[in-house]
Amino acid sequence: MKLIGITGSCGKTSVAEIIYQYLLYCKKSVSMYTSNGLFVNGLTKQKDYPQTTMYRKDLDVNLLDDANSGCEFAIVEIAAESIKRRDTVHKLKFDVVILTSFFSTLHNHFKNKEEYLACKRNILLAPNVGKVLIRYENEEYSKFSDINHITYGYSGDANHRISVLDNKMDGLTLSFLGIMFQTNLITAYHARNIAAALATLFELDVLDMKLFSEFAKDIKIRGRFEKVVVGGKTVVIDTGLAGAVITLVGIEKPLDSTNYRIIFSNVHYKEVNEWVLSSRERVGRYLKRGNYIYLTSPTNNPCEEEVFIQDVIKENNYSKYKFIPRLEEACKKALKELNPNEILIVFSRNHYREYRRIFEEINAIE
Repeated sequence: MKLIGITGSCGKTSVAEIIYQYLLYCKKSVSMYTSNGLFVNGLTKQKDYPQTTMYRKDLDVNLLDDANSGCEFAIVEIAAESIKRRDTVHKLKFDVVILTSFFSTLHNHFKNKEEYLACKRNILLAPNVGKVLIRYENEEYSKFSDINHITYGYSGDANHRISVLDNKMDGLTLSFLGIMFQTNLITAYHARNIAAALATLFELDVLDMKLFSEFAKDIKIRGRFEKVVVGGKTVVIDTGLAGAVITLVGIEKPLDSTNYRIIFSNVHYKEVNEWVLSSRERVGRYLKRGNYIYLTSPTNNPCEEEVFIQDVIKENNYSKYKFIPRLEEACKKALKELNPNEILIVFSRNHYREYRRIFEEINAIE
């Protein structure tokens, strides 16, 4: 059984899903262990797994069961937190480990940026890793370039090059190995994730571009840039709350404008430290580019509006928002006020499934 390890600051689950779904499409036997859940051959072992990376002792049991059941591949997300807690998942005999991205600013679960970087490097430098794949255009690529690796990305210098031919709200048009294909996935964020998946599949010698071109037309990614149409209006649900820059800049390109409204709620932390404050301010800079914000409170936090104004927006006179605590009420109002040329973006870390349910119910009524 071949093992595929996926690590990175963001994109891990999306890349895992693309690889998993493609292998199933090719009628391969495959299991997957991610924060979305634990899956084998299209069946769910456990949904919405509470942590990104399973503990080694538990993973060993599951992988042995997979191998005994005839699985040809197993896909495992490897979070840096796994290294921090001194677990040894990264020391398994992985055929390929891919780094989807690295942003040292996302070090909130670590002592500092240096500890976060060290954990990621330990994953890529583990003694049993076969091949390491790294995106060439990563802003912090130089922090890993000394590691023996294969590159992928947009550059002509990358070992595996993907080209973005078109980027619209109805999907991407891409080219790989000289073959043009279209996918329902949107934004440059998913173009990078598809590039990561293609490079991995190529290195595993299981990539058939004719099959992939057909498969790519309808990939189902849960949570990250999940697009739904509600009453003829486009809604994008995104779990990357701290990564608002990725989402909003990604959305602005296919729209050719900042023509969107936002449903938003703060991420609350037990300890509001310097990292939390700087992250909130960074998110606020991008939120203000939208036409309007519907502030909600999924957890009924009494400080929601105060945190939003003081820490996120940082403008006492900011008026392009309305505080609507109930999610269903906020969704209905946002849809009602959405102009024909606008889209609605929902930022929700832990409650995106609830938003999906609300929009499905609104669709059913209409």
